[in-house]
Amino acid sequence: MRTERAHEAVKEGPPMCQRTAFEPAPLITGRRNPKGGNMFEQQFIQQLLTAARPEIKALIKEVIADEGSQPLIVDYEEAGRMIGTSYEGVRKLVRKGKLTAVSRSGRRRGIAVAELKDYVQRSRVMRD
Repeated sequence: MRTERAHEAVKEGPPMCQRTAFEPAPLITGRRNPKGGNMFEQQFIQQLLTAARPEIKALIKEVIADEGSQPLIVDYEEAGRMIGTSYEGVRKLVRKGKLTAVSRSGRRRGIAVAELKDYVQRSRVMRD
């Protein structure tokens, strides 16, 4: 008897008030906590930050110390975005000698971020 009802329910489809196994659960939006997190979530995040903070600080110090050994180099397109011009604009600045290109790997050329900062400083001084 039960199996017959189950087969009939499958043929007819699920009632409107029931979800099938493949439908996502409806989002429950309550007005109790408009910030989106409950007390447990907030405490968990605080504990996680407290536990991870020393490792994060150590990683930041390591990255800062490592920056001195190699200059940060970006390609022409990214350099153009950083100074507000295009790829061709950066090529033109390199050809005119206003920017110095550095080799990234083989024939691929890039611009050091420190060089971009110097160029921006020089161009500000010229405008003023």
